[in-house]
Amino acid sequence: MSNSMGYYWGISDFFAMGQIGIVLIMGAQLIMAGQLTVGELFAFMTYVSMVIWPIRQLGRVLTEAGRIDDAIAAYEQGIAAAHAKGDVQAGKEMTVFLKRLQRE
Repeated sequence: MSNSMGYYWGISDFFAMGQIGIVLIMGAQLIMAGQLTVGELFAFMTYVSMVIWPIRQLGRVLTEAGRIDDAIAAYEQGIAAAHAKGDVQAGKEMTVFLKRLQRE
């Protein structure tokens, strides 16, 4: 069990960091094209971190405590909040993590 959880959280961290990297690269391209300012990119990156990391951490804590049903509910609430705010990418990422959690 702990071995599979290690793989799960390692892979999920990789995807979360990959998302941040993609946003940063695309933001840099938009800055160079003059379609985005550095301040706007910084604000967006801050927003992404404020949405993704607390929800992931809550899911991690609840999963490690053996409360998978509560962890699933936390992810579902996070997905709903992301969709309500119009953050499609965060919603997609949390949906992937939710599906993996439901397979456990």
